[in-house]
Amino acid sequence: MPLNDTFAPSMTSSKDSRLQDSKKILSNIAPSAWFKLLACIAIDLVSDSSFLLPGVGEAEDIAWAPISAFLLKTLFDSNAVGAIEFAKEILPFTDIIPLATSVWFLENVFSDTPLAKSLGVGGPQKSDKN
Repeated sequence: MPLNDTFAPSMTSSKDSRLQDSKKILSNIAPSAWFKLLACIAIDLVSDSSFLLPGVGEAEDIAWAPISAFLLKTLFDSNAVGAIEFAKEILPFTDIIPLATSVWFLENVFSDTPLAKSLGVGGPQKSDKN
């Protein structure tokens, strides 16, 4: 019996299980959260736009840092997320990190992780605020 045939049923079963888990997670995301994702992508795109204007990008980062920090603090109701966004915008070569989108995934897909809970975007902390 070939080695692939031995492991194929368990791998297929595992893939099906992961697919079912993914579908369950996605179906539990509220429609309003999808609009929040669009806002997060827009914030990350504006952040990345400083790479398009060499020399001017640094000035844009200084102006955009407090705005983006305020937006993320407001969107996620988390001072930690706002502070991280501010630092990301001020520090050189960090604009490429899609922080807003990453935090959205933490809040909506990985909300039970220690990182999400420490940022105040996941787990019981978030549901207690509602």
